[in-house]
Amino acid sequence: TYGLAKYDLKTRTFSPSVFSDEKYDVADLTSLRWTRNIVGASVVRERYTEKWLSTELDELIGRVRKTFPGHICWVQSASADMKIVIIGIESAQDPGRYFIYEHSKGTLEMLGVVRPEIIPELMAQMTPFRFNSRDGLEIEGYVVRPPQSDGRR
Repeated sequence: TYGLAKYDLKTRTFSPSVFSDEKYDVADLTSLRWTRNIVGASVVRERYTEKWLSTELDELIGRVRKTFPGHICWVQSASADMKIVIIGIESAQDPGRYFIYEHSKGTLEMLGVVRPEIIPELMAQMTPFRFNSRDGLEIEGYVVRPPQSDGRR
């Protein structure tokens, strides 16, 4: 699979892998516009999963995930000194929201909602599943159930 490593232009050698996944390729990189540094890499498993290369961002996104369980969380933008960070969140039921994190305050403040006309409680649940085909190939998919479904029909 494809991973992420540093490449030394002088010696023309790769460093040990910075991020890789044994099953999935790296799908996307997150860089900060002001510094042009790559701060994260992601793979798309059952869910979009990101590895933050900055300890500070890793800890911040970890706290955001605890605040919004079941949501995908990412860094949309940040100031050059990382004191202000714009964070996006979304889930199968929540089309998305954006927050500003100010390091000096240590709080998240909502900036806006994506598609405010959508009512999250009325959106379907998505549950990942896996099974092996007759030839042994692992197949992945999702079951999508209406909100009031008991899963029987």
